[in-house]
Amino acid sequence: VNLNERHMLKHREALAEAGEEHLYGWFDEELQLARYKICEDSPMIGQTLTQLAFRELYGCNILQVSTPEEVIDMPGGHHILQKDSTLLMIGTDSQFKLFDTAINTQRLCMTLVEELITMREFMLREDNDKENVSVFLSCAITIDKHSPILGKSLKDTNIRDDWHCLVIGLERGSYTMTNPNVSLVFEKGDLLWVLGKQKMINQLVREEIL
Repeated sequence: VNLNERHMLKHREALAEAGEEHLYGWFDEELQLARYKICEDSPMIGQTLTQLAFRELYGCNILQVSTPEEVIDMPGGHHILQKDSTLLMIGTDSQFKLFDTAINTQRLCMTLVEELITMREFMLREDNDKENVSVFLSCAITIDKHSPILGKSLKDTNIRDDWHCLVIGLERGSYTMTNPNVSLVFEKGDLLWVLGKQKMINQLVREEIL
């Protein structure tokens, strides 16, 4: 959290020097997480995440899928939802409101089992659990002239596989976006937000990005 704050402050200071004003709050307070349980009669059971298209339809990302038998972090589009699955999802307040509306109108048969919590609160809560080996971590990465992804599109970088992370947002100038389009080309001064686990941190350190 402290490292992310330093990156955010640096980003806002650069905007101030350029005469721009940042109109948004802390990004890690805008994003929220919640857990939903899939009911036994849900029409989503047996469908892949690609077919359900949560990100495309509602803007929410699935961070984790858990069942009594297993826990899958950052599942791919081929993952098939099973009964008794619980989804850890991340998105903004407005995206979750849209998703909750869809649950009711389309009868998706899902139940909110853990109230919304900001990403910052989630990170601090997980950090306090010292025995938790599955802690998720968020990183704000400043794109500078030395960055290996400068001038490349999100699609061409293959960040998800190379860094073992999920891209959750980007701050460019005074504009903040969640779920940036894969065609977006990274520019100098961008503040990229990624979410992952210790494996992600290790990779970012090895590549001298953090």
